[in-house]
Amino acid sequence: MEYKGDLLEDYSFYIENQYGLKNGDEVIISLSNTDSLSYIDKLGKLPKETKKKYKVAGLGEYIEKLKDIPEDSLKELEAKAKSVYDDIIERSWGDSETLKSFTHVGNCLLTGKHEGFAISKNKLFLIYKMRVRNVSHNSHQSYRKTNTVYWYIGFNDVVLTADSKIQADQNNYDTPYETVTIDSGVDKEFFGTYYWYYDGYKSVDKLLENFKDSYNNNYNIESDLG
Repeated sequence: MEYKGDLLEDYSFYIENQYGLKNGDEVIISLSNTDSLSYIDKLGKLPKETKKKYKVAGLGEYIEKLKDIPEDSLKELEAKAKSVYDDIIERSWGDSETLKSFTHVGNCLLTGKHEGFAISKNKLFLIYKMRVRNVSHNSHQSYRKTNTVYWYIGFNDVVLTADSKIQADQNNYDTPYETVTIDSGVDKEFFGTYYWYYDGYKSVDKLLENFKDSYNNNYNIESDLG
């Protein structure tokens, strides 16, 4: 609340109902001091009114359904996803791995069933299909194949602003803890075989199954992945 007059201060007022508001709600702003004589002593004037109603407008709102997300509003979050995965490739991939495609294939929205500690209002997961070319060989064996892994990036407490933009803390995100192992079957020089592992899941079904196992107690789960 900001007071724009020159007779009083911000702390001269209080809001009677200021929590859990949404667009369309009404708030009542009142004078903190209800003693009219004190205003006469200080200002030589009486308040015309001691409280006033205002309608709430222009607030962002927590996303509750995937259909609430406007088309083309996820560009910034998609860019963040690509940046995060590019960093993974730079840090941990080797010469035997080549990214062939990194495609946003859908979303999963979790909405809190109840208020509680560590329960976000919502969680929005962007799901990606990653295709990687894996190559290994020795003197008598070789492996060349393009493999698929499903990966996600998730953001907490995602808001749709009044101007229909998506707002989320891009420095606070979730990625998979589970891994997919791809074994080439090609023998190493001393022992074992050449293999690769990637954070994520072998299929969309496995990914959604993980969401249900991890979040079903506290969140409603909606997906557009079929």
